[in-house]
Amino acid sequence: MRTLRLLLPLTSFAILAQGCVHDPLTPVYDPTVVFIDPPCSPDTVYFQQDILPILKSTCARPDCHDVASAEEDVILVSYSHLMGDDEDLVVPGNPYESELVEVMLASSDYDVMPPPPNAQLDQTVIDMVILWIEQGALNLSCDGCDTTDVTYVSHIAPLLAARCNTCHGGAEPQADLDLGTLAAVTGAISYQDLMACVNSEAGFEPMPPPSGLDACNVRKLEIWIENGMPE
Repeated sequence: MRTLRLLLPLTSFAILAQGCVHDPLTPVYDPTVVFIDPPCSPDTVYFQQDILPILKSTCARPDCHDVASAEEDVILVSYSHLMGDDEDLVVPGNPYESELVEVMLASSDYDVMPPPPNAQLDQTVIDMVILWIEQGALNLSCDGCDTTDVTYVSHIAPLLAARCNTCHGGAEPQADLDLGTLAAVTGAISYQDLMACVNSEAGFEPMPPPSGLDACNVRKLEIWIENGMPE
């Protein structure tokens, strides 16, 4: 298998000024199909809700794997692009034969995705991608937003690990902002206008770029803050 290097742009940005258990489904790889399976199941990984936001915030960035740049001829902005001409990029049912997983687990700085100085993806995020591929790499979507009992451990930390910590984590966090701990997150919310970025307020670029968080995850953050940011 050829070695594919998925890259992230290394330019930094300043955060203040910018930015459902069910029966097994038969895999269908028509890129136009989205299976709607409400409500969301905790045992199913949904491409639209779980995987695509990770790819957009960590890989499909300017000068990387967006449509304009297409590094290594890889575009990761949609299911159809991910499951397109490169059959080795995602092998449904076989995560460890998939180049997407291979680069996430790579040990060398040259091969790993995202490359240094960006933080490597959290293992829980990698495990989610692996499980999605094991479940058939389907283009699933679900209808539901669970905002009950929102805590840092159960909701906020996994959200930040998937969407923010590749930039705002590791040895050299962008804008000198590490969002890897509860104290750092509460400080950023209280003193560094984190929610202004999340809400794409005037004068602030969306966080995470390029399009910010979806409404459900923004609401989880808001509820968590309203409830006193419990651990």
